[in-house]
Amino acid sequence: MTARVINFVRRSPLYVLWLLFLLVLMGIGAVSALHVLINGLGVTNLTNQLPWGLWITVDLSSIALGAGAFTLSAAVYIFGLHRYESIARAAVFVGLLGYTSAMLALAMDIGRPDRFYHPVLYWNVHSVLWEITMCVIFYTTVLLMEFIPVVIESTPLRRRRILRQIAHLLHRIMPVVALFGMGLSLLHQSSLG
Repeated sequence: MTARVINFVRRSPLYVLWLLFLLVLMGIGAVSALHVLINGLGVTNLTNQLPWGLWITVDLSSIALGAGAFTLSAAVYIFGLHRYESIARAAVFVGLLGYTSAMLALAMDIGRPDRFYHPVLYWNVHSVLWEITMCVIFYTTVLLMEFIPVVIESTPLRRRRILRQIAHLLHRIMPVVALFGMGLSLLHQSSLG
């Protein structure tokens, strides 16, 4: 970015309004999450007769957003469509945001976010929530592996030789990682369907 664009972004009233709007949304989300943590899932109006609602909508829509990132990155890395690599990097970032949202929704959905590690240690293979949680963990790991080289190459971290080597290694194994992520996404989506 040029200096003029950076100065415009810093001084633009629309940019400041956008940031304030995002901060207000984050504040509403934090207050709502705290309300659920203090008073339990009953405040969400979920019952045995109506066990799904906004939670599953957020979860499934953010997972679908991340699945698009897997598909695009797999097309770029496996089929050699390098002209779309910049779009794939942006898609990986959006997918990472989507899966982070899914993880937050799952942490709230569990009802005891202080026990977020339980699905990893205590397997309940008969639970759909366990399967979703494990897939989201694997998805996020794959997306982080795809996103780490972007962070290293576009920040001052690229000056560190060992980090450049890690980014290069991740680039070399990315076709396998993208294929694994896409396969995992397809299997997970078919098990939910």
